[in-house]
Amino acid sequence: MKKTWLILLTGVCQLSFVGACHAAIVASGDCGSDCYWEIDGTTLNIVGTGAMTNYTHTKQDNVGYVPSTPWYAYRSVIDTLQISDGITTMGNHAFEGLSHLSNVTLPEGLTNISTHAFIGVGALQHIDIPSTVTSVGSCAFQDTGLQSIELPEGVTRIDGLAFANTRISDIVIPSTVTVLDNRAFGDATTFDGYYNRIPLAKIYCSETLNTRCEQATEFKESTTVPYQMTADGKYQIGHKTYGSLGDVLTGKYIPKRIYTLEEAQAAAGKVNTVKIRYR
Repeated sequence: MKKTWLILLTGVCQLSFVGACHAAIVASGDCGSDCYWEIDGTTLNIVGTGAMTNYTHTKQDNVGYVPSTPWYAYRSVIDTLQISDGITTMGNHAFEGLSHLSNVTLPEGLTNISTHAFIGVGALQHIDIPSTVTSVGSCAFQDTGLQSIELPEGVTRIDGLAFANTRISDIVIPSTVTVLDNRAFGDATTFDGYYNRIPLAKIYCSETLNTRCEQATEFKESTTVPYQMTADGKYQIGHKTYGSLGDVLTGKYIPKRIYTLEEAQAAAGKVNTVKIRYR
């Protein structure tokens, strides 16, 4: 089957206009029983049908976690990912640590965003999720540069830390979600004009999931309280100051903005209008 996909890829190049394909394939191989990968210039192509291989990662001294994917060795080269029609299941750890990856194309027919799929992909700021995706695995987008994402109706499951430590400023939870794990957005933050980290700004959530949304936005001290000391000895987070760090750590003054879908619709078009609920 590997030879078949190579022939198909070659055929595409021959049918294209001159110069449309890169001069040479950097590397290639299998990534499933009927899946094949290649690096064409700076683009990682995944073609074939069915499920990709599930990969793992191991911790190495002075390096951190290193995935077992064959293309990880080319992480300094890859900036684009294209998964072709026919791929239905993304493998675990598939694109972990591809630090320069910023452009991703996923096909309709893909059913999942796998566990640790894009963890550590700091250059990734936006991604379009196919309408056929039903689950987002644990740590799928953790530690990415993700600023926005639209989850389609049909997603039923969002696992723990799926969007932890991202720059997402607002997100809509589809009404089809039945499993929303604790801390799914636990460390999701955005940045104000002073580059201080502040909690996830807005969550649009169906009323039946409101409690779960609140639980899913619990945050760690390390991402909640980066602060600056003011001249008079107070703690500043964003535009607010606190008399003691204890006030911040208890969460007493930290706003949690949980919106229902109805509130989101009612607020549409109203500039600088924010409804804040404190926990």
